[in-house]
Amino acid sequence: MVKARIKKWGNSSAIIIPKSILAQLGVVNPDEQQMNMEVVDNKLVLEPIKMPDSIQELFAGFDYETYNQNLTGDAVVDFGEPQGDELSS
Repeated sequence: MVKARIKKWGNSSAIIIPKSILAQLGVVNPDEQQMNMEVVDNKLVLEPIKMPDSIQELFAGFDYETYNQNLTGDAVVDFGEPQGDELSS
């Protein structure tokens, strides 16, 4: 069992997870990894969220037919005000 300390981090708290523990969880790139976190029997349980490996996996089960039926011919998307030089010549 590996011991860890809880440290103050802004308005939250943080625990540094050793590389060896991340490897056991299969976490390769911790900066990009999202985790599910819950308390079970007074223990903190972390579970990596598996990210899709491909665009096909990301959209597996997506119902294109229902999506297309809900579109209207005059649908307008508001992307907000320009933020850079996208409209200058």
